Amino acid sequence: SSVHLPVQTAHKPSTFGSKGGRRSMGSNSSFSKEDLLRQYQSARSLEVRERIFEALVDKHENDLGQAEYTLMMYSAQSKDEHGVSIKVFEQSKRTVKPSALMLSGAITAYGTLGRYQEALDVFESFEDFSPRDVNAFNAAISALSECPEFAGNAIEIFEEMEESGQAPDINSYHAALQACKQLGKWRQAMDFLADMEEESLETDHTAAVLALGACTHGKKERGKGEAAEIIFALMEQKGIVRDEAAYQQLIFALELAEEHTKLIDRFNEMQHRGLVWTVPIYNAVIRTLSKMKLFDAGQELFDKMESTGLEPDAESYAALFLCCKRGGEYKKAIEELGYAEEAGIKPTVEMLEALIEAACKNGLKDEALTHFVQIEEEHGARPSVDAFAHCMEICGHTKDWQSAADLFQNLLSDPEAELDTNLYNQAIYAVGRGGQLELAESMVDDMKSRNLEVDVGTYNSLICAAGQAKKPEKAIEIFDEIPEKGLKRNEFTYSRMMDAVEGTEYATAMFECWKRIFEDGITGDKFWDIVKAQRSADEAKAKKEKENSKRAD
Repeated sequence: SSVHLPVQTAHKPSTFGSKGGRRSMGSNSSFSKEDLLRQYQSARSLEVRERIFEALVDKHENDLGQAEYTLMMYSAQSKDEHGVSIKVFEQSKRTVKPSALMLSGAITAYGTLGRYQEALDVFESFEDFSPRDVNAFNAAISALSECPEFAGNAIEIFEEMEESGQAPDINSYHAALQACKQLGKWRQAMDFLADMEEESLETDHTAAVLALGACTHGKKERGKGEAAEIIFALMEQKGIVRDEAAYQQLIFALELAEEHTKLIDRFNEMQHRGLVWTVPIYNAVIRTLSKMKLFDAGQELFDKMESTGLEPDAESYAALFLCCKRGGEYKKAIEELGYAEEAGIKPTVEMLEALIEAACKNGLKDEALTHFVQIEEEHGARPSVDAFAHCMEICGHTKDWQSAADLFQNLLSDPEAELDTNLYNQAIYAVGRGGQLELAESMVDDMKSRNLEVDVGTYNSLICAAGQAKKPEKAIEIFDEIPEKGLKRNEFTYSRMMDAVEGTEYATAMFECWKRIFEDGITGDKFWDIVKAQRSADEAKAKKEKENSKRAD
């Protein structure tokens, strides 16, 4: 933690005249080192403090020792002038050996200004000048925990602190938990809370909320939502106030875990307890209502937020757009976009991605692709994998296979894109709808080369491709291949087959195959064996009906 040294009360004449004119502090100035140090401490503005420091260095560089530099660094830090503190530190290294306090202060200052690598460099060179103490470790962990790129280093330093025999204090754990939050390391956050108990450090509000935050970041993982609820229950057991900050993190965790009903229950619980819904909480609930397809409720909640005097932000509008997926509601989303722009909110990537989804659900391919291009050209950003998937889906529905293929090729060019089976199936279906069977098959080969699972959805999309390519025999071949690969057909398989052979000589046979579902269910038999079985059943039924008819006569 920062050490604030007391400001001396003795004063010399100000470096400014009574009318604001600055007196010279150059080489001809008569100010002594002590005079300038006192003026440095009592200066009321950043500009003045910097000028006094320049004068000190100019006249007394060789007379300034470790104590004076330490004093100047912490005087600046006590006023949140971290840039000045760094200037003092960097100047000091020319003539003196930095003290432990100076090194810790430099780590804090660099971290506060977002210069994380330099903060880490100072920590790593610390023992060249002084043994690392608790302040040094805490300064490094705290500074690096604020940046996702360096949060892993913060946790490593915490572990190094324990290994060195330095006992972490509450500030150490707070910083380590902040790092866990940045990285979504919820299991490690739970471990830290347990370690605090073992070290007789009482879990406080800050630690609990940070641990909750660790359950809100990163990807959806099994157990993440349950962990958040355990932490929230622990707060009640320990008498820790469960305020808006705690509820907000819990709600975020439940949103990530897709625990929709529990999220809504906690949202309502806040109202019963008289707590205030914040804009981020409204946003999370509106997004959740969109996933529950409760679009009216989401739109009404957005209106309620405005009526309470809260100002919707970009995330609020993005959440609202996700509630505009029904037919004709894309127009409403565009109207709301206009209101957002009038309020000074420029379309963000998140807002544009929500508009892509709304446009796709409304069957508006051109509008969806326009928003896609906006993300790339106006924001210089790469659309999410979901945005690619939605756009490929609408291209498939409209049989614009070329656009779908271009989108997929664009996606493949990104080495960081997280490709999965569902995404490939979407692309295969989209090009298949355009009758591009060979292209669809090449995508399947690419899936296999990436060791992605080829599932029944993949084969269903290939059947669609074969049908659109007017190759019903190929569709039958793919149909027969499904059980050979150890997969089970589903209702979509039969639906795709019905479409693939419609209007061909195989249509009647497929109808008979479909009828067989009602007798034997979905089986792994080959197409013509299923047809043969159904025809035999039909013949037996007809024969029985004929015999019954004769008896009746």
